[in-house]
Amino acid sequence: MTSTKQQHWQSIIDEQAQSDLTKADFCQQRNIKLATFYYWLKKLRTNDEIQCVLPILLDEKVEASCIDVFLPSGLRVCLPCNLSHGQIRHWLEALQ
Repeated sequence: MTSTKQQHWQSIIDEQAQSDLTKADFCQQRNIKLATFYYWLKKLRTNDEIQCVLPILLDEKVEASCIDVFLPSGLRVCLPCNLSHGQIRHWLEALQ
């Protein structure tokens, strides 16, 4: 059974999702700590959500300094192109 606190935070998360505001702007307007919002977002994420890493092919001719990664949480991360597969995996696990 879902607790009252969980229901409260689920309604806040739903409200943010339906707004046109970023998570940071939404939290700032409501005096909610962004870290607290992300804590509840992660805690309430259903186990049924499918999370996967899709393989990408990089054109060797492209000269980029970083790879932009967009996480399901809305977080955008720019990782250096010279990271190994293991380092990329480590960063993605740490960010989730």
